[in-house]
Amino acid sequence: DVLNSKLQAENRNLQRIIRMKDVQKEIADTVDNQGWLEMKGIGKQKEWKKQWFVLRGANLQFYKSDDSDRQAGVVPLDNAEIVHANPEDDHKYVIGIKVEDKNITLAAANKKEKDEWKAVLNGEVIHLKYLASLEKDPKKRPD
Repeated sequence: DVLNSKLQAENRNLQRIIRMKDVQKEIADTVDNQGWLEMKGIGKQKEWKKQWFVLRGANLQFYKSDDSDRQAGVVPLDNAEIVHANPEDDHKYVIGIKVEDKNITLAAANKKEKDEWKAVLNGEVIHLKYLASLEKDPKKRPD
């Protein structure tokens, strides 16, 4: 009986872990936001390019068009920070993302789009920081 109860407890733990992995995969595959933004070139090329952006899990992916399957690039958000970006003449509604030593500047078409993108990006960055802090100290969980 003792062995049977220990095996049942272990089986419940394994089932819980499997469910958690499934939820993590589902979260990583879920599109949180998508739409057209302009991105300022990094490095030597400082010109703006209009790209289709998709926020999926911990990554902000961008494509040349909204029907393309081929990624033009990706901005990993696990070590990112949403920062202030200065508006420019043609690009008033800007969002700054700092990833390690790179500053990425995005521009939305209007204030509403900028606020939507900034809120969802900031929410994802905060969530990822929370998850990283849990990995360092599992006893920190409020639940």
